[in-house]
Amino acid sequence: MKSEIKLWTVELDKLIPIQSVKFGEQYREENLETWIAESPDVLGVKLLVVGRQVTLRGAGEIDLLCVNAQGKLVIVEFKRDQTSRDTVAQILDYCSALDGIELEQLFSLTRACSH
Repeated sequence: MKSEIKLWTVELDKLIPIQSVKFGEQYREENLETWIAESPDVLGVKLLVVGRQVTLRGAGEIDLLCVNAQGKLVIVEFKRDQTSRDTVAQILDYCSALDGIELEQLFSLTRACSH
């Protein structure tokens, strides 16, 4: 069963429906990445963004690499469409590449991609 979410705005004390547009038709992943990098708290947890487009040798580029309040690494990967098995494999590759990373290695990764 497909669910539907409707949005409304209030104008002159009246509810006005907001026309739905597919996110992917209007925005790119880079837009979402920028918005979240500027306001990571919108994800519902306290995060510090330590890198954008962090290149991991043999695993690809992480959209956002963050650290949570407990000092754990958090990977944020954006996809405009439904998550596929390939996306899950991509995240597992990232996790594997970061497993056991030393702090100095992490600093060099994030310095190389700071933009």
